[in-house]
This record gives sequence, C-alpha cells and structure tokens, in this order.
Amino acid sequence: MMPDFVRVAQLSEIPPGRMLAVRLEEEDLVLYNIGGEIFATRDFCPHAGYPLSKSHLDGRYVRCSLHSWEFDVRSGEYTGNPNIRLRCFPVRIEGTDVCVRLEPLAPPRPAPPPSRDEA
Repeated sequence: MMPDFVRVAQLSEIPPGRMLAVRLEEEDLVLYNIGGEIFATRDFCPHAGYPLSKSHLDGRYVRCSLHSWEFDVRSGEYTGNPNIRLRCFPVRIEGTDVCVRLEPLAPPRPAPPPSRDEA
C-alpha cells in the first residue's frame, strides 16, 4: 500500500529561491522553492551526513556547506557523479498546503551510451 501525502508546510513559508527544513514521521526533509515549483529531498548530504537545510541554495542546486558537494534538487543528482543521488520525495500542492509522500521517487534512468555511429 502506497503511503498518503501529508501536509508539511504552507506555500507562504517557502518563498521562491528559499528552502525550509521539516520533519515528517522519522524523516528530516528539506523543501525547496525553485521558480514557484516545490521539491523535497532528505535533509542529509550522502557524503558526510551534513544537513542540507544549513547549506546554500543557488538556483536549482543545493551546495553542502561541509564539503561543497552540489546536488540538483529536482532530480537529487550530485553534479560530480550522476550515480550519487539525494533521496527525493513526491510533492503535491493542495490549495496553500505543501504535502509530501514519504515513498522515495525512482531515480531517473541514466542516458544510454552513445552508439558507434555517434562516437
């Protein structure tokens, strides 16, 4: 059975270009407002465990303040290695409520290798 979406914040709490730390059940999350669209990831850098909510958001990228690892908050992808990702969660807006479902999103499929014709 798929978990339900749960209200975690109001849209007004996350202005564009900002982020907000929230806790849902046992999970620490960060909500990001990127151009009016809300994204959610774990509040945890996979490199050293530093809270990303205490880091710097620049456009669609959050840069961990501990060792400067940078992640695209839309996909969770680490810019230095596409095989390393943040855990991302589905977000739904209901009126002015921001709701998150704790079931992690499946990571995007990697791009296929180039064919010999393209090499």
